[in-house]
Amino acid sequence: MSLRTWKLPLLGLLAALVGLLALSACKDDNGKKKEKISESDEPEEIPLDLDEALIKKTIARLGTGFMVWERFRNDRWEIWVKKLSGGKEKRIIPAEEGRDHACPKISPDGRMLVYMSYPKGKTGYPGHARKPGTLWLMNLVSRKRRVISKEARSYAEHRAVTWLDANRLCYIDGEGYSNEYDVKTGKTKRLVKQAHETFGYLVSPDMKHATSGTPEFALYDKEQQLVRNQQRMGGCQPYFTQDGQWGYWMGGAGGPINKMRLATREIGQVLQRDDARLHGKRNYVYFPMVSPCQRLMAFAASPDKHDHFTADYDIYLAHVHPKQFYIIGNPVRYTKFKGVDRYPDVFRRELPLGSHYVEGKTEMTFTIPKEYASGEWQWHITGRFNATGNSVTRVFDHPGEYWVEAKQGDKKLRGYVNVREAAPPLVDGVRREGKDGIIVDFDEPVLSDGASITVSGGAPVTGWQLINDGYAVSFHMPPGTAENATFEFDGFRDTAQQPNRMVKAKVSIPSVAWPASDEGMVFVWENVKGRTSLPNGTPCEVAPNGLAFWSDHGAMKLRGGWFDAPKAGELVSASCVKSNEVTVEMIITPQPAPFDKELHPILTLANSEKQRNLTIGQRGTRLYLLLRTPEQDPNAPMEETQLAGVDNNQPHHLVIAYRKDKLSVWIDGSAVWNRSRIRGDLSNWEDMKLRFGASSEGNNSWRGLIDRVVIYDRCLSDEEIAQHSNSSIVAESKRDPLKEWKVVAKLVEASPIPPLLEFQPYTEALVRHLYEVQEVTEGPPLPSKQIAVSHWIWMDAKALPAQQLKVGDVVHLTLHHEEEHTELKSLFVKDELIEGIGADRFHDATDWDAEIMKAGAADGAGEKK
Repeated sequence: MSLRTWKLPLLGLLAALVGLLALSACKDDNGKKKEKISESDEPEEIPLDLDEALIKKTIARLGTGFMVWERFRNDRWEIWVKKLSGGKEKRIIPAEEGRDHACPKISPDGRMLVYMSYPKGKTGYPGHARKPGTLWLMNLVSRKRRVISKEARSYAEHRAVTWLDANRLCYIDGEGYSNEYDVKTGKTKRLVKQAHETFGYLVSPDMKHATSGTPEFALYDKEQQLVRNQQRMGGCQPYFTQDGQWGYWMGGAGGPINKMRLATREIGQVLQRDDARLHGKRNYVYFPMVSPCQRLMAFAASPDKHDHFTADYDIYLAHVHPKQFYIIGNPVRYTKFKGVDRYPDVFRRELPLGSHYVEGKTEMTFTIPKEYASGEWQWHITGRFNATGNSVTRVFDHPGEYWVEAKQGDKKLRGYVNVREAAPPLVDGVRREGKDGIIVDFDEPVLSDGASITVSGGAPVTGWQLINDGYAVSFHMPPGTAENATFEFDGFRDTAQQPNRMVKAKVSIPSVAWPASDEGMVFVWENVKGRTSLPNGTPCEVAPNGLAFWSDHGAMKLRGGWFDAPKAGELVSASCVKSNEVTVEMIITPQPAPFDKELHPILTLANSEKQRNLTIGQRGTRLYLLLRTPEQDPNAPMEETQLAGVDNNQPHHLVIAYRKDKLSVWIDGSAVWNRSRIRGDLSNWEDMKLRFGASSEGNNSWRGLIDRVVIYDRCLSDEEIAQHSNSSIVAESKRDPLKEWKVVAKLVEASPIPPLLEFQPYTEALVRHLYEVQEVTEGPPLPSKQIAVSHWIWMDAKALPAQQLKVGDVVHLTLHHEEEHTELKSLFVKDELIEGIGADRFHDATDWDAEIMKAGAADGAGEKK
């Protein structure tokens, strides 16, 4: 790829970037003379092989403005700038000896730019956790710069601020506290009481949410100055739209770009992985950032290369719908630099006649702005509409894009209208909340005047109300309503100019609320989209570690890792000490392990093997309980109580309830244990950590799914347990077990093992190898002799045993179809297969975290190595 470079005198650049982007000698706010950039040090680059005509007839028509981004050039990271109309590119921040510039972020009015300055070789990535940089503010009009914070952190990659409005921003100081900085007064105030250990949180513009570099979109409590954690998702680089309505992030390595409507936490995609709207040879995307006006999204794409520091990323801009957040048309390439262009931001000024996004048939009036109002104007609107005057009204009957132009001599004003096809709102989900609370979600905001909710064939529902900015309605089931009742929703309309009325909808309510009781609840977790907070609002977060993921339906999926519940263990332990009672209710789906003699903890409340309050585990096909009481010898191993057998790969509803001298165990609605050798109360319980799927040290990992967990500081009665064990709860959790093969296979082509630096900021990765199957020992015949298999090779920056595999090895593998492991979609997979490029893909589910199992040379018997 070739670039032609023009070198021009500095003063000749003033007009090129609309004055605002001029670089000239000036003084910073402290009166120090700024470095003057020499002609030889500051070449301009015009990539003549970019499609400038396409730029001008697409993105450039939407308004004037500019974009900034990081570029690696002259052996340093620089911040560059380019106009939306295309053309020249130039560095905007003067060079600093021994420093790299990063994290550019434009203010909502386009007048200021914030950036980080790091010592050369340091970054905002996890490899340099707790290593601060200096946070700078540049006035793009006066060119003056000043330091906001001598020591500041990124949020764990190169995002360092959120602009709360045109004069206030949120940043993370060197100690990990989130702060608000007022540009006008220069004053700073702290936004959180507790510092982040390694990086920090950036608060959304509406100050309702916050995120670190891990996609989470936690709730921000402004009054209490607290970040209330939510479920973390796979991927990286989360951020907020300026209106605070959307969160978006990289859902995986190279894509997709995901979005979350924060009011409902509904997740969708903005750009798919290998999206057809991008050129097939450059569709590995990263670094998304939406403009303050929410009409443009900038991102970078490479030719299927991941490395954020060496891969050939170029910058793209896409037109997006500001309300629905989807891409309109195709993204447009804006840079073609032979090197790394990354972390863009983009600013767009509104068109004189505005940009409008409407639904269905809409009447609009356009008026010449006051500063242009003298004289007659000639109007033209897409669709052969012409008029004369200072104002014009037009009815848009059909979906599509319309350009509005007004001309007067050499003057031309432009506007834009996007008409979306009319569609009525739809019910998008329903869930129970508490004993009789119901929440029904819609796919768009609704209006409720004239609307009604009734029990089918019965009385109207009263007291209902719209919540979540009109995206949902909340109500309580009328007394005496049958558990299997159906409700009718009528008269709800969307917010279009000519509202679309929802077709009368019948909604079936989940038959049983879960959990059935809030009394004494000290922990609750109901998959990613369900209930994850106590009645008083205390969040119950669980966070994955190692080979632990979220399944398709949001359950905890454990394959050698674990989930921690931060701070929950202290509350559970302290509450149960006071009450001397405890109940644990779970829905679990164990994987087969019939001959395994080790105890694998499913839930443990412990700090070490010798210091524990409670452990529920699986050995082979049976469940066991370890429970601490004062009656036990503290110097002897804790006695195990055998509970019940479980059918593997099937969900089971488990309830374990204990009060002094009485243990009750129920499986799938049936009591299986009411005798106990356990004696004593819980008065010797201590504060312990709550973990799912492994011991407190991370050993003896359990494999399976956990759908729901609730812990009470009281012993549920048998009648309550029977109610909680309603079979519909378990039925909701039933999943078809994965089709599995056990094979002996020979490795015939291997992809190289990537070093950690290649896939940062991630700390986990897989590799794909090609195998020739020699024998299928379990399972149906495979589609072909040669198969491509993905293996885990890095986890938490630690090398896994599968890295030892080499061409010619004959190994035992446990295989699943790769597409059934949806958690892999968000991960980095090294694949450089040539012979195996079209082979059927499988995922290796072998227990590699223990040791490699090689087949014997002669008889295929397992031989440990």
